[in-house]
Amino acid sequence: MKKEIPTLPFNSSQGIIMLAASIYSVALSFIVQEYVSSPAVNSLVNNISVAVSVAFALAIGSFVDQHGAWRILFFTTLLSGIACLLPPLIFDLDKVAFIGVLIVVDIVISIISEFDNAARTVYIVRKENREAIPLVHSRGSAR
Repeated sequence: MKKEIPTLPFNSSQGIIMLAASIYSVALSFIVQEYVSSPAVNSLVNNISVAVSVAFALAIGSFVDQHGAWRILFFTTLLSGIACLLPPLIFDLDKVAFIGVLIVVDIVISIISEFDNAARTVYIVRKENREAIPLVHSRGSAR
C-alpha cells in the first residue's frame, strides 16, 4: 500500500496559493476600477493573467512530468507565501507603478497556480491508490 499523503501541509499549501491569488485578483480589480473608472480597461487588465496562464498551461504539464511534483509543490507554496507578504511593500508607489506591479504579480501568481494545480494532480495520482483518489480532497473534513 502506498504511503498516505500528509493532509495538513498538502491542504495548507493549497490554501496559501488560493489566498495569494485572491488577494491580487480582487485588489487589482478594485484598484483599476477606482483609478481608471473604465469597465473595459478593468476587464482587459483582469484577463491578461488568464491569457498568460492559459498559454503557460500548455507547457507546464510536461515540465511537471520531467521534474518532481513534490519539489514543484514546495516551490509554488514558497513563492505564493512570498507574494502574500508583498502588498504592504508596494503601497508607497505612485498609481501607474502600483497598478503595474499588481498586474505583474497577478500574472506570476496565476502561473504559479497553474504549476501548483498540475503538480498537485500528479502528486495525488502517484501517492494514492486509484480507489482513494476521489476521497483525497475530502479527508480534511472527514476527520
